[in-house]
Amino acid sequence: DLRLDYAQFLELEVFTRFGGMTDVRVKKQIERGECIRAALAQPQYAPLDLASEVALMFALQNGVLDALPLDSVAQFRSALPDWLGAQAEAIAKGVNETGTLDEPSRTTLLTTLKELAASLMPRTPHG
Repeated sequence: DLRLDYAQFLELEVFTRFGGMTDVRVKKQIERGECIRAALAQPQYAPLDLASEVALMFALQNGVLDALPLDSVAQFRSALPDWLGAQAEAIAKGVNETGTLDEPSRTTLLTTLKELAASLMPRTPHG
């Protein structure tokens, strides 16, 4: 699904560059594609460990990053290894050792990833 979403984004991105009309649905697809691109951008000499890569793909696949502003996606990516170590150490260790993510771990990981994303959401002043 992630590959398909990204491929559709690339097509739409080219189409909209040439003045194609965009509706709300197209804008959402473009925003999702930009989010995928930002999450996949890897700083040189800073690879993620297996558990962090799996968690990042899982977050993308489940739309966890869709609500984040684009500039917060890189923050999410860089905070992910430490967050997993602190909040989901057993899951991270299991993924690093076995290369798999079982169903009970998926539910816990999704909750953990949503908490990280929520912590990076911009705060709006109340008033």
